[in-house]
Amino acid sequence: MSPRHTDTRQRALDVALELFTEQGYEKTSLREIADRLGIKKASLYYHFPSKEALLAGIMDNLLAPVDELVAWSQTQPRTAETRQEVVRRIAAAVRGPWSRWFQFAQANEPTLRDHQKEGEQMRGRLLGLFTAVVDPDAEPRQQVRSLLALVAVHLGTLAPVTGVLPTFGITAPSEEFRAAAMDVAQELVKDG
Repeated sequence: MSPRHTDTRQRALDVALELFTEQGYEKTSLREIADRLGIKKASLYYHFPSKEALLAGIMDNLLAPVDELVAWSQTQPRTAETRQEVVRRIAAAVRGPWSRWFQFAQANEPTLRDHQKEGEQMRGRLLGLFTAVVDPDAEPRQQVRSLLALVAVHLGTLAPVTGVLPTFGITAPSEEFRAAAMDVAQELVKDG
């Protein structure tokens, strides 16, 4: 594939992700995507024959880093240190590159339900992350602790962004709340 072809393809995926997140998948047309790219709709069809193909490409892009983390975790021993590292990497990714994934998923939940293949891909990847942290051979108490660690990461990363903390009387600055949630998550995945 030529660099120009790859660049246009990636730009189309980026623009589609942006528009799908802003407006929703159903409300975004291929024409809008092509217009934002500054290309003809026929040129967009050259790269993606349908809106569904764009959705599949977006999912591949968004889920590739999840696959990398899951694959890495499978090469590591099932120890508390590995679980702590996976939790640390998940937290860093959710604050960074995965934030687009969560925004997209929230904005397009009905679409992901309607497009079963893509929805199943996302659920499968999330299960892969869970199994990277929750040891199926561990005692139930440790499994619950590991699941709660993931909840702590989720709360620490997403709750400050959504502005929900004051609803619960939490007035800590976002960074302080994130750090506390990460400390809790790390404690939860220790053996014990």
